[in-house]
Amino acid sequence: MELLPCVVTGEVTPELLERLSVERDRINTQIGTLVDTRDRLDAIIAAATTTFRTGRPCP
Repeated sequence: MELLPCVVTGEVTPELLERLSVERDRINTQIGTLVDTRDRLDAIIAAATTTFRTGRPCP
């Protein structure tokens, strides 16, 4: 794993702040994608559970 320059030198630069912001944005995008995927999976589980309990096919 690569150490951030500020860990080695203690120096904070505009480039470092930009790099950290870009990484935060990337992580936020991943989180949003994961939340959407989880929500779709929850809907599939709910539909499958209903089918299992009622014997009726999934809508």
